[in-house]
Amino acid sequence: YTLDHHGEEYKHLENPAKRAQYGEFFGKGDGYYVVSHLDLDSVLTIAGLEGIRVDNELIDIVSKIDIHGAHSVDWTKSRYANFLKAFWDSLQGLRFSDGQDVTELVEKLLELVKKAEKLADVPELTAKVRAWDAEIERAKQGVVRVEKVQIKDSDGVNEVKVGLAKSDSPAGFEGFYRKADIVVAYNPKFKKVTIALKTDNLVTLFGEKGLLELVPELDAEFGAGWGGRPTIIGSPRDKAIDEEVVDKIYEKILNFLQNKWRIK
Repeated sequence: YTLDHHGEEYKHLENPAKRAQYGEFFGKGDGYYVVSHLDLDSVLTIAGLEGIRVDNELIDIVSKIDIHGAHSVDWTKSRYANFLKAFWDSLQGLRFSDGQDVTELVEKLLELVKKAEKLADVPELTAKVRAWDAEIERAKQGVVRVEKVQIKDSDGVNEVKVGLAKSDSPAGFEGFYRKADIVVAYNPKFKKVTIALKTDNLVTLFGEKGLLELVPELDAEFGAGWGGRPTIIGSPRDKAIDEEVVDKIYEKILNFLQNKWRIK
């Protein structure tokens, strides 16, 4: 089977983890799988193919996280919070190469899936979830400014929130995105700036190349070396950015949007 729900060809399909729980796919795996990456989505899909039942509530949480990000779900309040934290911690810091055999790791993750509900009773995990929840709140408090920009397009007039965040919280954008759609984030610990979009559909606000449209001006004014992808760019790796500079960068992004989408 090819189970996917991304891209133009497959985006109309349900999350594969949910489809793998149905009669057509449930328990029909052969023990051999090829995945493009390991995440909740892919492992829960394998669970279904291996005949492991997964609660619909958990699959719904995972589906939303996969499409919209962890910031879109108040997962720390879920009865599956400890499972989610244990799962993510198991993948923390790991790097994989093409063709790598990850059977042992997947088996370990499937064991977590089997006891997903029981993990709610593990005090150590509960403490970790509470600590992470506190970090999300700290990240949210680090959003020091939010300005609303009116965007007029074929769908009418919509409002986009542009935020300035100054925080070294490891929760970072999981907290920032709960306050704004477009975020200019400054990490005072590393003196780095990251500019990122909450959703892919915001890319067109900047042009065909998204945030990459800003790189030439950022290079010219704040030092060469800015780069990234249409949805996220960062300051030069070899250059420390002072805090007062990030305020200027924020104003530049805000002015760019206001001028480009000025409602006449």
